[in-house]
Amino acid sequence: MKGGDIRWQGELEYDSKAVALASLSIEDTAGAVVARRSCLIQANRMYSVHLFNLPSRRELVAKLKLVSEELVGKDVVADLSIVRKGDDRPLLQGKVEGFSKSVEETTLDVSGLAAGDYVVEARVTKGGWLLGKTKYDWLKIGDPEWLGNEIGILKSVPAPWTPVKHEGSRIEVWGRTHSFAGSLLPASMKVLGEEMLAGPMRLILKSGDETIDTASVDDPLIVADEAGIRVNIAGKAVGKKLTVEVEGELEFDGFGYFTFTFTPMGEPVRVDSIIFEVPFNKKYAELYDDSGHDIIATQSGLIAENGMAVAAPESIRVGDARRGVQFYPLFGQMGERTTAKPLMFVPSGESMTLRYIISDGVTIDKPLTNAIGVMGTPVKPRDTGRFRKTGHTNVPANAPDLHAKGYSGAHYGIG
Repeated sequence: MKGGDIRWQGELEYDSKAVALASLSIEDTAGAVVARRSCLIQANRMYSVHLFNLPSRRELVAKLKLVSEELVGKDVVADLSIVRKGDDRPLLQGKVEGFSKSVEETTLDVSGLAAGDYVVEARVTKGGWLLGKTKYDWLKIGDPEWLGNEIGILKSVPAPWTPVKHEGSRIEVWGRTHSFAGSLLPASMKVLGEEMLAGPMRLILKSGDETIDTASVDDPLIVADEAGIRVNIAGKAVGKKLTVEVEGELEFDGFGYFTFTFTPMGEPVRVDSIIFEVPFNKKYAELYDDSGHDIIATQSGLIAENGMAVAAPESIRVGDARRGVQFYPLFGQMGERTTAKPLMFVPSGESMTLRYIISDGVTIDKPLTNAIGVMGTPVKPRDTGRFRKTGHTNVPANAPDLHAKGYSGAHYGIG
């Protein structure tokens, strides 16, 4: 035979998924064996598959993980199929085309499959060459007993709360009044009759020569349910190349949850910055609390008269000893944030503006969604003769001032 290499690949059935017997023979045109080789081949798993059954959604999630980042690429393809045990005919199939990272997942709608024993088969290739083929047993059980029941779903507002009141762009809940006039986020928030804000809460996007502001829009659509449990808020801000849609709900207890989606109009859009801004009336921007973020490394305390900058927390309260606004920002998917201290308080006249840098830059090539929670606290005056001790013994520099207001330390909670 002439010199050279023979490249051969086969799919082997592994005994106990560990070892297979492989035989290869080469014959000439007359059928005579020129060479033969037999050997045991041990499985080399180039990927793993984890299955997650979600019975409430009637879905099966398959998470595939490559053993090395070096395998990642657009030429990696994973094919999955579900067959009934003892049968070879695929009942459901799924595919992942291209791995942008070492872990990818796909979801299979298994609502049409009857309860019983199944086999999930996975076949992964790279550049057309097989990385492996594996089988996993999967038992589909019937719907859980609790699926579809209404236990815990409110039919009416529980006492002492009162139903949500809605008129035009104004929404009232127990102890608080919100206005959404010309804004997709609260433009006004009164707590116990006092206005907390000096202007509307807003998301500000800057892209090239364009600025999109969620406080420069038509009034959003507000719809309340019949029981007064919640109201839904929906609206959008439209730019030249990008739209910002906000869908929110405000419940009877005063908690507002807002999701915002940035969608490009065609070509990818480079956004230079995304900022969340809340102007407070200065007299109600006295105390800052982020202890929900990290009670050990908290920066809670007085807000400096000339402003300040702090690291990014996951929970923020701004207010005085009686009133405040709590924020729960969930900004982890908004691209780059290089600023070391992205949360700033900037004074101006009788206002103190909370300015939170969500992103220092991101290219949006498909809809990008994130969320923020907002709640005015508390709903009624606290008993000034009582305060809650936190057990924290470190005495901050501003402790005398806090003690005079009835606090035992810099860490405090509003219930």
